Amino acid sequence: HYPLRRQRQMCIRDSYKRVDIDRDRYSYRKIPKKIDTIVIGSGIGGLSCGAYLSKVGKKVLVLEQHYIAGGCMHSFEEKGVEHETGIHYIGNIEKRKKVLDLISDTPIEWCKMGKDTDGVYDEIYIEDKKYLFRAGEENFISDLVEIFPKEEENIRKYIECVRKVSQKNMFFNLKVIRDEWLIYLIKLYLKHFDTEYYDYVNMTAYDGISIFTQNEELKAVLGGQFGDYGPTPKKANFFIHASIVNHYLDGGYFPKGGTGVIAKKIIPTIEKNGGRVLVGKKVSQLILEGGKVVGVEMENGDKIRAKNVVSDAGLENTFKYLLPPEYLENESINEYVKLSEKVGPSTGFVYCFVNLEGNPKDLGLRDSNLWIYPDRDYDKLLAEFEKDILNNPMPLFIACTCAKAVSYTHLTLPTKRIV
Repeated sequence: HYPLRRQRQMCIRDSYKRVDIDRDRYSYRKIPKKIDTIVIGSGIGGLSCGAYLSKVGKKVLVLEQHYIAGGCMHSFEEKGVEHETGIHYIGNIEKRKKVLDLISDTPIEWCKMGKDTDGVYDEIYIEDKKYLFRAGEENFISDLVEIFPKEEENIRKYIECVRKVSQKNMFFNLKVIRDEWLIYLIKLYLKHFDTEYYDYVNMTAYDGISIFTQNEELKAVLGGQFGDYGPTPKKANFFIHASIVNHYLDGGYFPKGGTGVIAKKIIPTIEKNGGRVLVGKKVSQLILEGGKVVGVEMENGDKIRAKNVVSDAGLENTFKYLLPPEYLENESINEYVKLSEKVGPSTGFVYCFVNLEGNPKDLGLRDSNLWIYPDRDYDKLLAEFEKDILNNPMPLFIACTCAKAVSYTHLTLPTKRIV
């Protein structure tokens, strides 16, 4: 028999053993020496940043307060059934795969949705009608034309516009340019000589669709994926809407084995260069010296220093909660706080995870997503639903991840309520 103190030491040590590569529980002794960069948050942004830095020789420590790394990529198990938490499908996979393969220890395998339904990736249910979105521009168009035969020319012009507008992404690409003068000149050019981006970003998705058709039923169908970008078509801008539609036109994909494999494939890249991804402990605040961030302080008082600190915790969390209180009075910092308050919170969702006995084939489950709207007036639908969420008609998004990822042996049916 070990002495009681020895037994306690063993229990503490065992509690910090790594369960899996994405569940490496935080302990001060696990922190690598001479860290180049600390990344706060292990979502796709934090892990990607850490992995790319590792690929160029930097030693990175990623810190995550949740018990598992991955953010919306992570999955959890309930009664032997694995559930996804955030990613339901990815589009334009050829472009995304090239980027992910750079930081994955081995390539992620992707399953194309619609394997038993001729490429259907989204099913839109509005009131008592169903509309299918199939992979491929011509399939998308021909399926809608079959329902709306008088609208063929309008639908084709709409898709042509969607393709064009979604390429107006210079504004987003400016984020990777460091030269402020170059950014200023490009913005000046965009504002005065290439005004289409500004036109479309200041136009609602509903108004953009209305350029091509006055059929309210068709407008509702074309806006039926709005849950992918949050606000209803009458509140979201047309540029974001077009980008989402274009993203999925060639089909939807899901990672083989579930979304949890994404984090598990990226973390080894960070570890290969001496870095670490630690979970289960919260960063309480940033450490600043001479107006410069030099490290982080953990919720248990541990102080970790590094040459660089990257926050993947979001704008509001970073400036309102991670900065020491005295810095919030700084005028330049306060501007970010005001910006965060002006933008406001994103659309909220309530998830319901359901375990079913059986396999997808026997139960007749498909690998496409189901968007269900009891009313085609989305703004009215959501307004009424929010008045009494327990009794009023409910908008739903339903996905069967076990049917999407062919290697699954268990069945999961995550459902989220759009609120």
